[in-house]
Amino acid sequence: MSMCQYAPIERNIIHLLIDILAYWYIKQLSRMKILILGAGKMGSFFTDLLSFEHEVAVLESDPKRMRFIYNALRLQKPEEVAEFKPELVINCVTLSYTIEAFKSVMPYLQPYCIISDIASVKTHLKEFYETSGFPYVSTHPMFGPTFANLGQLEKENTIIISEGDHLGKIFFKDIPACACISANILSRNMTKSLLTHSAFRLHPQWYLPPR
Repeated sequence: MSMCQYAPIERNIIHLLIDILAYWYIKQLSRMKILILGAGKMGSFFTDLLSFEHEVAVLESDPKRMRFIYNALRLQKPEEVAEFKPELVINCVTLSYTIEAFKSVMPYLQPYCIISDIASVKTHLKEFYETSGFPYVSTHPMFGPTFANLGQLEKENTIIISEGDHLGKIFFKDIPACACISANILSRNMTKSLLTHSAFRLHPQWYLPPR
């Protein structure tokens, strides 16, 4: 067997070892400092989901939208983010303001902070991430708090884009009850169905390859 034939096997072993080390590192962190941008439906959902396992802060300019936010630090100005020093930012603002929201807090983030989005349409995000100077991860839950059974999220799926920070991808894979999917391992009918969803309006290589 030639060296070329061994190469794919070696790459798979390396990827597996990286996964194991990254998973171990995330577990060692155990309690992360997470900043949620936006206190809308998805922002509130992620706050509820993560605030009992991690230290969570929510940045929202409209105080009325934070009336039902609990067990989390409430922030109203981007400058307040500097003192919190998040290790992960989850951007849950309205789609058209995703990049603007990132830019508002980036001056107050530590260089190691992972920035992430859950946007259904990824237009311009790839270019933005690659020039941001921050580690990043891009995901899209294939559900929403208005129509998913949040008590049975194991029946729901989340897309994780293949490009991005490995630790960030491991974190989202490890969110309790959320199953992650890959376009590459779906059936043809399921792939065709998902391709009609706005989450797939991006380059094919942005999907997480099967492990």
